[in-house]
Amino acid sequence: MHSALLIDEILQVILEACATWTEQEYRSSLCRIARCCKTWSDPALDRLWVRLDGITPLVRLLPQADVLGQDEIEGAALARFCAYAHRVRSIRHTDAVRIPSTLRGFLTLPRLASIRFRDGGCQTVDFWGMSSSVREVDIHFGFSRRRVRPDDALTRYLKELHDASPNLDVLRVRGTTSAQFLRNVSVYTALSTLDLRVGTSLSMELFCKIATTFAALRELTVDARHLDAQELLEGLTSPTVDTEIFISLRDLTLQAKPALASALLQLIPSCTLETFHLDAQWTPDAPPSPLRQVFAHLPDSVRALSLECFDDVDIVDRATLRPLARLAGLRRFDVQVAVTPCLHDQDARDLAAWWPNLEHFVVGAVEDVCGLPRDYGMTPAVYAFFARSCPALRSLALPVHIPASAEELPDAASLARTPSNANGRACTAVRCHPLRRLDIGTRKTTPASIADFCNYIHTLFPSLTSLEASDSGLQGIDLLQQVAGPKPQSGLDTYYHNILTRHGFTES
Repeated sequence: MHSALLIDEILQVILEACATWTEQEYRSSLCRIARCCKTWSDPALDRLWVRLDGITPLVRLLPQADVLGQDEIEGAALARFCAYAHRVRSIRHTDAVRIPSTLRGFLTLPRLASIRFRDGGCQTVDFWGMSSSVREVDIHFGFSRRRVRPDDALTRYLKELHDASPNLDVLRVRGTTSAQFLRNVSVYTALSTLDLRVGTSLSMELFCKIATTFAALRELTVDARHLDAQELLEGLTSPTVDTEIFISLRDLTLQAKPALASALLQLIPSCTLETFHLDAQWTPDAPPSPLRQVFAHLPDSVRALSLECFDDVDIVDRATLRPLARLAGLRRFDVQVAVTPCLHDQDARDLAAWWPNLEHFVVGAVEDVCGLPRDYGMTPAVYAFFARSCPALRSLALPVHIPASAEELPDAASLARTPSNANGRACTAVRCHPLRRLDIGTRKTTPASIADFCNYIHTLFPSLTSLEASDSGLQGIDLLQQVAGPKPQSGLDTYYHNILTRHGFTES
């Protein structure tokens, strides 16, 4: 063995490089490395035991019940357990495991930082997760409708953990649970991240308490689909509430009706929120254009905005998006809806002009989930708008119509010039555009002009490494390879050349 391999720093670099292997390969290799020599044993074992998917490996280290006396514990076995338990930083409980009661006062995981409870593991006894080092707790009860209360053990656990680990930073709870369990959640006011997707178990009283007392909260994910907007306003603006809500919030993910989202955004400080994700829940009694009110109340500090709505409704149009024009610092915009938005070239040009700092832009580049017929209103001209107005753009997805023949092409002469190129001067800045990924949306069949289209796209975005289509018609076709295909037909060639010329792009 080379002496360099006995240096811990070098060995750690090698082990870290191997971490990219599959989980099974990596763990199997660590087992073999740990048996090679004493120098390699500890580094390999540290990595092997740092994260456990269950407590079975720890249980196997415990003294067997049949060899224990009434009040004595096999010292050597307990010492071995403690040596390995000291390596564990993260553990996931999926099964309830019973151990002899005589051992309970001796078991501890002193360096445990992250713990997850799933399914039967929610009944795991408390000492498997009690440590002053715990920073992250993730609990998933499940959403079973059976009237079984699986949270008694975890209710006691959260109550005791609050005193044992005052620096808990992240708490995630999902599934149906009890009011008593959630009352214990409400005392963790020092959290910086809270994920609370517990369905109707979340009361308005608890939500308002979180909003007013979790002063350090920076990231919140909450399912509030059942909460009423008017009740929220009354609860947070009553005379008894004398403080601002969510004063440190930076990232908000909300499952809610648009009315509640709008009401909540009105009360959040205008200088803190940077990321907002709305999973909009539609109701038949929703007012016209309810998303417009949500967007109108977004604070100017927002840098990333995403929207999901998979109900059978057409909710995104130019008028809905117009209040977002003031978000000049927006860097990420993502809309995933069931009905593809009906937007046209002029709408796309306005969006690109509103947000010059965009890095990621996705608008409805998927097939209508509900199957409604919809003609794509955008033409390939929109790519020129984004190439000119958004120099930092790295990924782009739009529902664009790719013409099949020259006769179907729109009149290129009607395309307006971008303000930044109003004098018509040639511009070669496109050569350094950083766009790496482009999604052209759903295509049932391969357009006849696909090779011409790919050449046009490559001229605008020479750094492109991924050109994708979400469909069956283009499966197995490497779209980027189409750039090196045969010369385009004269009609289509003229069409794409005119778009480039009128927006100041020239080939050099």
